[in-house]
Amino acid sequence: MTNVKPTLFLNRLIVRTHNNHIAYDETFHNGVNIIRGQNSSGKSTIANFIFYALGGDFSNWTTEAFKCKEVIAEVKINDAIITLKREMTQSGLQPMSIFWNNYEESKKDSMNWQTFPYQQRGSTESYTNLLFKVLSFPEVKSEDSNITMHQILRLMYIDQKTPAQNLFRFERFDPPLTREAVAEILLGVYDDSLYFQRLKLKQAKKEKEEKDREFQNLNKVFGQATGVNTVAAVQKEIESTKKILSDINVNIIELRKQQVVKTTRRTILTSENIQSDLSKAKNKVRELQTQIN
Repeated sequence: MTNVKPTLFLNRLIVRTHNNHIAYDETFHNGVNIIRGQNSSGKSTIANFIFYALGGDFSNWTTEAFKCKEVIAEVKINDAIITLKREMTQSGLQPMSIFWNNYEESKKDSMNWQTFPYQQRGSTESYTNLLFKVLSFPEVKSEDSNITMHQILRLMYIDQKTPAQNLFRFERFDPPLTREAVAEILLGVYDDSLYFQRLKLKQAKKEKEEKDREFQNLNKVFGQATGVNTVAAVQKEIESTKKILSDINVNIIELRKQQVVKTTRRTILTSENIQSDLSKAKNKVRELQTQIN
């Protein structure tokens, strides 16, 4: 069981246009930060930029947001300052570039950015793997429901479209196990063995349901075809079939004991004798016909 107290603080957010102009550059302070503005001035878009820069998966951008090229976030994680960068795109699951220093240093050294994919690919780590290590989070590996930075941020960020009563940012496919694991990670009480036991229990229940459906379908078909739908009736049917099979085997043995006419190549069959006599008779007919002529 983990018991860590990770911290993540957004120092600065920078948004660049395709012409490399600065569309937004703001530093943040400890405590409450308020982004204010008139309606449709871009407050929600800035919140989406923060969610995206920190590792969230977001692609439902506004037309104005697509005028931007990339979003950069300087963050402080457990007293370590790093800079995160992601390009704007219409497709999801985008990679993240990481510079292991502050934003000002990243402008001087453009060669030391490292890019990591959204999902782990073989031996290539994802940016979630890297950020989890920096945050001292336990690594959660599962084919069923992966815990990523996107899932962690869903508990910290709610967009305008998500119902106000939702604790997590709304998503169409939202496994309860994922929400529970995210909550335990953030509370510092995550138990890796317990999580995997939950996954195994979920898989076992799924397999049981499939077997139940398969049994019901087979039982229905078998009952309609034979009228037998209980274990006792099936066993009785098996015994009856075995008796019939035994009687057939006895009859086969009796038939094999009876005298059977065997023929060899030297044995002349009656049909062959008749055929030979017929051929001689035809020859005699032809000879007589010739004499008559």
